[in-house]
Amino acid sequence: MKVKVTVKYSHYRKYLNDQNHACVTVKEGATIKDLVEDLGVPEYYLHRVTINDQKKELNTPLSDGDRVTIWPPMIGGG
Repeated sequence: MKVKVTVKYSHYRKYLNDQNHACVTVKEGATIKDLVEDLGVPEYYLHRVTINDQKKELNTPLSDGDRVTIWPPMIGGG
């Protein structure tokens, strides 16, 4: 069985073919870490990852219909 999740990046459109979100299919039992590796997002780009608007760890398994948002590290200055 495959699991379909919607992925939204804050600032990482290049990993989603220049879109802000995409529907992605992963294998059953896949984790957030599996997903970001499949998408080619370097782990050091991950500041916060949420599933259905709740902060989660990279080893969290994904469920069908999840909404995953990947947030970059904060940068900038004054």
